[in-house]
Amino acid sequence: MESIFKRVKSSVTPKQAATRYGLKVQRGDIACCPFHNDRHPSMKLYPDHYHCFSCKATGDVISLTARLLQMSPYAAAKKLENDFCSDSHPTKGPVKAHPRQNVLLNSEQRDWLIGATNVLQSVRDQLEDRRIIFAPRTPEEYLAPAFVEACHLQPRVEYLLDLACSPDDKDRLFLITEFRKEVGKLEQSILRRSAEGNGNSAKLPA
Repeated sequence: MESIFKRVKSSVTPKQAATRYGLKVQRGDIACCPFHNDRHPSMKLYPDHYHCFSCKATGDVISLTARLLQMSPYAAAKKLENDFCSDSHPTKGPVKAHPRQNVLLNSEQRDWLIGATNVLQSVRDQLEDRRIIFAPRTPEEYLAPAFVEACHLQPRVEYLLDLACSPDDKDRLFLITEFRKEVGKLEQSILRRSAEGNGNSAKLPA
């Protein structure tokens, strides 16, 4: 069965979400970025993602909604589904006859999921620390690469973490099948920083 994240991203564009949730989208699908003090439109809304050419904020429709409404990516996906997808994806038969389907994960998958959750939590905490430590003190101050990278990666990591913590096995299986390599790369980044003396490591099962 299709994941809520896939369903939302294939049905709702960043422009639609931005317009629905209060951004004034101008000709050319540009808008003033809500994530910094933007006086001239610097955010471009593409069909499958958004990108601010000033503060470098970027992501898909779910991360945009999550940041605009200050909610988790999973909660943002649910809101987008309720606001845009409820009537556009009919099911076979009446809705009341559509039972919840749980996907049984095997023991290897569950072990990996526990490790992945620890990895993602560690990465999230590291990124939050870097955003605080390297944040500019004035609007004119140069943006440190570590701060820019943290701002860029944090919504993505929170999205993956919400998949890992979802109560629905289908979303957790989606993480395992689609993002296993990406989580592995994040694990390697933690191990490198741990070797450099920058924090505790979190390791996935072999």
